[in-house]
Amino acid sequence: MNEEQDDAAGYKIETGNPLSEKERLANKWADDAIANQLPTLRTTAQHWQTTISAIIGLFGAATIISSDESVAALKAYWNYGYGLLVLLSLGAAGFALNSAARAGEASTVTIRPDVGERVTEYNQLVSTSAGRLKCSRTLTWISICLLVTATGIRWYAPKNPPPPPTVVSAPAQTHM
Repeated sequence: MNEEQDDAAGYKIETGNPLSEKERLANKWADDAIANQLPTLRTTAQHWQTTISAIIGLFGAATIISSDESVAALKAYWNYGYGLLVLLSLGAAGFALNSAARAGEASTVTIRPDVGERVTEYNQLVSTSAGRLKCSRTLTWISICLLVTATGIRWYAPKNPPPPPTVVSAPAQTHM
């Protein structure tokens, strides 16, 4: 049977059967998870920024470095397509980094006096950060797909035919 008691602050406390050890551990785990949710998300976002830089750097370097000759040999529309894909990839990577940075940044919030409003504000901060991190991950995959497609164009797109060989004739020499 549950009884109500007043604590020092005047809140009603419902007492009942004591919790088992597993229930106490589960409650502690849930309290810790809620308390660490936003800081953990922000730390994850900061680590994700480093990951994005490494992934895009590796794929981008492999795609762009030493591609001048092979891209110049492509037919014009493939050449432009390659350039457009690389440009879009770099733009998506830039937005991914920005979104990850915004997910990991601390922001100024107004602390409301009502506990319900505080919970709503906290949940909104967590939701916004999680959404930005998800957006960053999606943009990273888009950037990688664009770079892989650009690499495929560089390797497999039709090339311009080589110029015909130049024939040089020397004037006939006369012997005297």
